[in-house]
Amino acid sequence: MQFDALVAGQLSANTRRAYQRDAIEFLEFVGLQKPTDLAAVTTGQIELYRNQLMKAGAAKATVNRKLSVVRRLFERAMAEGWVSRNPATLVRGLRADPESNTSGLTLRQARELLASIDVNELPGRRDHCLLFLMMRTGIRRSEAAGILMGDFEHREGHTTLIVRGKGNKKRIAKISPEVMRCCREWLAASGRKPSSRTALFVALKKTQKGYAVASETPLTADSIWKIVLKRVREAGLEAHITPHSLRHTFVTLALDGGAPLHKVQYAAGHADPRTTERYHRQKENLDDNAVDYVRI
Repeated sequence: MQFDALVAGQLSANTRRAYQRDAIEFLEFVGLQKPTDLAAVTTGQIELYRNQLMKAGAAKATVNRKLSVVRRLFERAMAEGWVSRNPATLVRGLRADPESNTSGLTLRQARELLASIDVNELPGRRDHCLLFLMMRTGIRRSEAAGILMGDFEHREGHTTLIVRGKGNKKRIAKISPEVMRCCREWLAASGRKPSSRTALFVALKKTQKGYAVASETPLTADSIWKIVLKRVREAGLEAHITPHSLRHTFVTLALDGGAPLHKVQYAAGHADPRTTERYHRQKENLDDNAVDYVRI
């Protein structure tokens, strides 16, 4: 069995690729050649791996994810009978920061980003639609990459989108009329006749007459990463804004606008409300503080 098969499980394709990379990284760190060598790994080696990640400046969440992969490796190895114990269970993870280190956009910055995109050209029309959708729904870049036209539905008088999240879990996102209009304008500009299996976001190619759809193959999550960074750079915004920042923007603006935590948690696809809370930069707002609500 290949090492990467040890972490395959029932995870989504994107998560599986990330776990496979983490597994290979750990195995190379401890110098393993074949799966049965896992029996020789000690708790001390795993602690050294964790400490090396911290020394290299990895985020706490990243360190914890990589340790989780190591634990999965040993769980699968035990199931295969290659090892009799899991030394990774004795290695403590890192306590997550109470607030996310990801930088989101303010409302003004979000509007500036969208306004900076030239929608008169086809790439701009597509990218404007992509970024607008991500900031208005909080979906992940991998979720945006997988959107098909058949995922849009009408429920109770509203347009909705079936979002396929981590672990292939589905949730329903409400699509505002403004976002839906933006999607229709992008599709019309691309000259495509969509069916239920048509990908919303696809690659483009430059032609003598301008731009055209390169194929009906959906954009990848990596392609969306590059698009966001390109548009952020062209808008003159901070260099550390990433696709995840757009998700952060949605959560922060929704909570700042008064949306209940549990509703934002569902919209963002967070399993734990504490994850949603970590995004909220206004928890310590002194102009509207919990103390102000106590009258004695």
